[in-house]
Amino acid sequence: MSPELFIVPFLGTTLVVLGIVIRLVIGRNRFYRSGPAGLQEYSSYRRSLLSSFWEWLLGKLALGMILPKGSGNTGSHVFLYLLSQYFIDIRI
Repeated sequence: MSPELFIVPFLGTTLVVLGIVIRLVIGRNRFYRSGPAGLQEYSSYRRSLLSSFWEWLLGKLALGMILPKGSGNTGSHVFLYLLSQYFIDIRI
């Protein structure tokens, strides 16, 4: 078999693992930021806005990494094809 056939499942699995790690880190940060009442506590308003925005953005990115692999080979092939067209050089 050609090496190109092995790289797509490997990259798809790597994307899923990275997506899960990102979601776990976001959840861990939210857990440690919560106070005794369960509300998230920030040192300033700016920090709350930036933190919420970055968590939202990284959450969407992680979801984009996890969902294509979960929908089967077609989803991961489409995602990796788009990734290869715009960012990196992968032959599918």
